Amino acid sequence: MGIALIAFLAAAGLLLTYEHRLHIFTGNAFLVVLLVLCIGMHFLMHGGRGGHGGHGDRQ
Repeated sequence: MGIALIAFLAAAGLLLTYEHRLHIFTGNAFLVVLLVLCIGMHFLMHGGRGGHGGHGDRQ
């Protein structure tokens, strides 16, 4: 599973870089910071409960 995760993250990073290369390489740091904050907030809002789904299963 670790190799698949690394491959997925590498592919996602390459695609994000390719699609947003204009914003990244033109020095528009605001958009880069916004993208990083959105990704970070997505991971932090799970609060250690794991992945997607099952949010209503807590007793």
